[in-house]
Amino acid sequence: MIVDGGTFNWSREGRYPMLSEPRPEYSASCCTKLRQFRFRHRLPRARLARSRPALSPFNAFLILTGIETLPLRMQRHSDNALAVAEWLSKHPEIAWVSYPGLAGDKYHTLAKKYVPKAVAPVFTIGLKGGYDAGVRLVSNVELFSLSPISATRAR
Repeated sequence: MIVDGGTFNWSREGRYPMLSEPRPEYSASCCTKLRQFRFRHRLPRARLARSRPALSPFNAFLILTGIETLPLRMQRHSDNALAVAEWLSKHPEIAWVSYPGLAGDKYHTLAKKYVPKAVAPVFTIGLKGGYDAGVRLVSNVELFSLSPISATRAR
C-alpha cells in the first residue's frame, strides 16, 4: 500500500533522482515540476516503463474466461475422477484404488472435511498382475501417459 499526501519535496538535496530528475523511460520532463505531483502517480508509470506488464486483449479475455469457469470445470474433473475410480475399484484386474473421493478410502473423512465440494481428480491404482501387468497396461493404453515418478518396479 502506498500512502502519499503529495506534499513531500522529492527534489530536496537531490536525494531522489529517480523521482525528481527527467527520466528517459517516458516523456514527462520532470515530475517535481508538475503541479501537485504525487508519488502514487509516478510509481506505476515508472514500473510500466521498465517492465511493460500489459496483456493483449485476447489474452486477458482467455484468462478471465478461464477464471470464471474454473469452479465448474474443477467440479466436473472431480465428478469424472470419482466415476472412473468407482468403476476401477470393481474391475477384476485391479487390486486397489487410492482416491479420497471413494467412500472406503482411508482419507475420505479428511477429504469431506477439508474439500467438501470436490476432491482433486488424481488417483492411483494397483494391478493384480504386478509390474508385468503395469507394463502391459501402459503399452496398450493410448489415452493416458505414464508418470515416471510412480512407475517403480515392485519387488
